Amino acid sequence: MKKGLLGTTALIASGSLFAAQAEARVDLQLRGYMQQWFGYAKQDDDLGPKNGPQRNDFTGTNTFSDTEVHFLGSTTLDNGLTFGVNIQLEGNTNSDQIDESYLFVASSFGRVEIGSENTAFYKMQFAAPAVGLGLNTGDQNGFANSSSGINGSQGFVRGPFASTFVEINRVNNARVVSYYTPSFSGFKFGASYRPTTSGDAMGPVDRESGSDTLTDIVSFRSNYVESFDDFEVALAAGWGTGVLHQNGADDPSAWSHGERDGVRNPQAFSYGPLEAEQNRVHLSGAYSLGPGVKMVGTLGLSEIEDKSGLGTDKTA
Repeated sequence: MKKGLLGTTALIASGSLFAAQAEARVDLQLRGYMQQWFGYAKQDDDLGPKNGPQRNDFTGTNTFSDTEVHFLGSTTLDNGLTFGVNIQLEGNTNSDQIDESYLFVASSFGRVEIGSENTAFYKMQFAAPAVGLGLNTGDQNGFANSSSGINGSQGFVRGPFASTFVEINRVNNARVVSYYTPSFSGFKFGASYRPTTSGDAMGPVDRESGSDTLTDIVSFRSNYVESFDDFEVALAAGWGTGVLHQNGADDPSAWSHGERDGVRNPQAFSYGPLEAEQNRVHLSGAYSLGPGVKMVGTLGLSEIEDKSGLGTDKTA
């Protein structure tokens, strides 16, 4: 296994604009953020038999952007029910222009979300806080290639080799119905159901011919948050599975657990004949330039060791 370093610096600007018409029944909000990154990565690959004799060179400088505009609205009825919407426009994308797009209903009995959104399995996880480049989100893929050889051509985001914020089969923002309980003595529970992985597409789900290869995804997450004098305990654990319509293939499943102030969170993912290990360390800092504007930087090391012989060892 080879070793390398990556360093990044970013200027992050965020702000909010509130507007509402006097006759409107829903308060309208426009929010969002912009992140612009510049950095350098040194990366070494040991390509396995899955990739043949080819060599890649990803060492060097790069830039990437992450920008979103959020349209938010909510209203509370006389009976105490709060109805709201959340629509998120991607500013930098070559695929899905609208990311999250869902409606929610909240009351003293909990919260229900329906639309295109991440599951409770993903949203209720705890992990180390992000200061600079995301340690637990796959952000470093903007500088260090971690897609080929180990987890398919789409990288590690929402998968166990990039993040403990996991989705079943790494499905993101597909149609979902989720329920979140209120907090009881620090405990909270969430459950989600996806009929299919087809994102915003309309139409019935095909569970026979194979056009919908993964259906009926269910996942669950519980967490616990409690403060004791000068410290806080925040723990989470969850599991999920789905139905895979492929002959001879096992249904995918995933579990993960974490803590808010931890730096490593164990997890497992049973999907495909793969065994690998990743270790990642980041040293990050942030400096506030003024309201809504920060300068952040990260120096990091990431090592991936393939134990199955199907992929590659790589570091960045």
